Amino acid sequence: MALKFADRVKETTTTTGTGSITLAGTKPGFRTFNAAISNGDTCYYCIADAATGDWEVGLGTFTANTTLARTTVQASSNSGSAVSFAAGTKDVFLIVSAAALAGFATLTGTETLTNKTLTTPKLTGIFELVQAGGNLGTGTLTVVASTGTLVTSTLTGNGTIIMPTANVLSGYGWGATIVLTGGAGTAITRTNWGTYLGTTDPGINFTSGKKTIYTMFSDGTTTWYTQLYKEA
Repeated sequence: MALKFADRVKETTTTTGTGSITLAGTKPGFRTFNAAISNGDTCYYCIADAATGDWEVGLGTFTANTTLARTTVQASSNSGSAVSFAAGTKDVFLIVSAAALAGFATLTGTETLTNKTLTTPKLTGIFELVQAGGNLGTGTLTVVASTGTLVTSTLTGNGTIIMPTANVLSGYGWGATIVLTGGAGTAITRTNWGTYLGTTDPGINFTSGKKTIYTMFSDGTTTWYTQLYKEA
């Protein structure tokens, strides 16, 4: 299923040993696991025994309405291994573990990605697919349009940029934003480029470092509609 996070989820258990936890009901003011996540979902959990001081944090799998499997133990009072809990009542609750937070990268300043490939749907939202065109010299750059492709390329010669035929992409919502950075060259051959909105094509700025940005979308039939910004 999916990794789930939820607020104010806490139950008790009398389970002993190192096996799956049988959930015994909610604590006052909190929700049950079953009310917040679904069977098959994973979650970060903490089990705490106030009487003995034993505790365990990990990634669990909610396998039934009242069962939480201790899939991966991340930290514990047993030197990071599964705790063999004693008899008595323990608290079981959802958390975001330190190990989980450590998995999120922190970016400071400017970061450079080298030799990395991002493919749909790794990025979602405004842009679904990032397509790095690299340096476009005398070769050909073929745009892979999706629900919002972002294509970047530096111009180093008189190459060719090919858009897919608009009617291949059924329905509205298909589009691409193409960012060209000047470097060298004097002309780019553009195939299936479409109709310009509000202006004729003012051309590309080939001056080194200057940006030319095309925003294109399909009407679902045969036409790409294009708007353009050219850095002065």
